[in-house]
Formats: sequence, structure tokens, C-alpha cells
Amino acid sequence: MTTLCCLRCKKIIRPRNYDINKQNLKEKYKNYQKALHPDVLQGCGIDNQEFSKLLVEAYMTLSHDTSRAIYLVSDMQLGIDDKQAEDLKVSDFDFLEEQFERRMEVQMTEDQNKLQEILNRVIRDKHNFKQEIAHQLKAMNNQNALEAVAKLKFIDKLEEDVRHKLNVN
Repeated sequence: MTTLCCLRCKKIIRPRNYDINKQNLKEKYKNYQKALHPDVLQGCGIDNQEFSKLLVEAYMTLSHDTSRAIYLVSDMQLGIDDKQAEDLKVSDFDFLEEQFERRMEVQMTEDQNKLQEILNRVIRDKHNFKQEIAHQLKAMNNQNALEAVAKLKFIDKLEEDVRHKLNVN
């Protein structure tokens, strides 16, 4: 992930917290995209394709819950870089055991109702982990924030697997 900065003053732009209004983010993205679009600025003699790429990358990072959490923990002076944030490991054995059991349950069942129940639990858990991440980041509990992000990555993958098996996006 790229660290973004203001094009005028070169000040680094950092999200203030994990909780965001996604509709507001989308609206701001569209406004910036219009203003910074290469076709618009080409008439002014400015080659702006790189800025457009950065804007898309920033929007994609901030609009996805897990990538936003990874960005924040790698950016909050926790002593880890982007690669380390991507490779976070879970140390909670009980959580890992529960995820293993859930994965086995997903693999073993073809019952669409059962899969939907699993998906509903996963979505509920995902919501709880997102709240936990927001809380830990606000409280500056860095290790707890890192652990919650690592768990959210597990939950994301499980949700993806269940949705794939249900053929739901």
C-alpha cells in the first residue's frame, strides 16, 4: 500500500479512525476522480495518470474493512510495515480451533440452509471484530488491535469460502 499525501502541500494524509461512512467516502472519491481525471487535466497540459492510480488504490484500501484495518495498523507507528501487517498471525488457540471447526463444517455440508446459518454467524462475528478493531485503535491498544485485525482476516476468508459455496456475492 502507498502512503498518500496532499498534492499541494505534500502533507501525509492519514485516516483518523477505523469507523468511516462508506457512502461519504464514495462521494468524495467520485468528486476527486472527476477533478483529477487524466482526460480533464490533459487539456491543462498535466499528466495525471499516476495521481488517478493512487486515488483508486486509496479508495479500494479504505472502502474494504480488512484492508483499511491493515493500513491503519501498519501506519500507526506500531513498528510494522505493510508486509508484516498483511502477514499477521493469530495467537489465540481457541479462536483458531473454532475457525478450523467452522471450515470443516463448510467443507462437509451441502445443505444451503446450514451454509446460510454459518454465513449469518460469520457476518455477525465480522461485525464484532470490526467494532473491536475500532475500539482497540481508539484506545491505542496496539497489540490487541493487531490481534483483532489478524482475526478479521480469518473471518474474511471464511466468509468468502461460504459465499463461494452458496454462490452468493
